[in-house]
Amino acid sequence: NLLHNHLGDGDKAQVLYTKALAVMPNHTTTLSNYGLFLQNEKGDVVKAEELYKQALVTDPTHATTLYNYARLLQEEKRDVVGAEDMFKRALQSDPDHSHVLCSYGLLRLVNHHDTDGAEALYRRALQSDPTHVATLYNYGSLLEGVRQNYSGSEEMYKRVLARDPNHSTTLSNYGGLLHTVLREYDKAEEMYQRALERDPNSTATLCNYGLLQQTVRGKYEPAERLYLRSLDVDGGHVATLCNYAYLSATMQNYTKAQHLLKQALVAEPSHEFAQHFLGWVRNKTIVTAPTTPTPASPVITTPVHVV
Repeated sequence: NLLHNHLGDGDKAQVLYTKALAVMPNHTTTLSNYGLFLQNEKGDVVKAEELYKQALVTDPTHATTLYNYARLLQEEKRDVVGAEDMFKRALQSDPDHSHVLCSYGLLRLVNHHDTDGAEALYRRALQSDPTHVATLYNYGSLLEGVRQNYSGSEEMYKRVLARDPNHSTTLSNYGGLLHTVLREYDKAEEMYQRALERDPNSTATLCNYGLLQQTVRGKYEPAERLYLRSLDVDGGHVATLCNYAYLSATMQNYTKAQHLLKQALVAEPSHEFAQHFLGWVRNKTIVTAPTTPTPASPVITTPVHVV
């Protein structure tokens, strides 16, 4: 484990890393861990990259350094090609490295839309470590969102929560599955509430819980409060803007609905729901119909967990 994880003191950890490298300047693990510390705790991507490169000069096959450097290239520099090369090199060195398998699987899915490749990597990761939380979560998300294998997805989410009952993104996603697919609304609400206890600023959870309050419970005021909390965190959160517009239109506040949908289209001009619904709402301001039909399904949002 990293020194700062043990000590809980970033400044002290940095002093100890510096002292350790003064004694052994080419110690691969220390270089790699110090690079990770600088990247994650200090935001010093340039120095972190220097340390990863120095570590790989000493040991070009050091799997953990290759993994850390791949993450930096992918997340900080948006260099997918370079990251993929590092992941491949890491797996040549350690074919059963669960962190590498999981992260490379996510890259294959997100950047190459390679569902089969991602699934194969997730399966390999779980063969290596059946309790690897990030892999269980990512595989559950793939099964739910891409395969529509809902029973398989639920199994993965349950396995995550057996290992880590407070894993907020799993609580949120599982709540969404229970809410929109399995229609187990009481359980879904429990998951959303637990997720928000852990992460009160999750826009995805706030948005989806607001949708449950609105469309299942018929509780418009609690729904509005949740949408407003979400927009306080991210004023351009498209799903929240759309669902809040849907709520406003349900309450026949078409002017407010138009305003919210225009905001959504500023953030995402090609959003089909916002485009369609804005046309419907504009028509309502011109022609008042005796009944208010449902124009489309509101938006459920699922967070993507990058490991």
